[in-house]
Amino acid sequence: MKYLELEKFGVQEMNTKQMKETNGDFGILAAIAIGIGIAAGAEILDDWDNFKAGLKGEPEQKE
Repeated sequence: MKYLELEKFGVQEMNTKQMKETNGDFGILAAIAIGIGIAAGAEILDDWDNFKAGLKGEPEQKE
């Protein structure tokens, strides 16, 4: 059976303090992703008729 030896790739164990310090970015990234999702949803709802036309392969509707 083959074993993956992470030490060959320069990977080292982290202590508890290091783990706590590096675990802080997820909240910021999640907030950014949620904001992008809300903005995309608002744009789709704002132009719903053209969104449906695009899904059907129809040309853009001019207003």
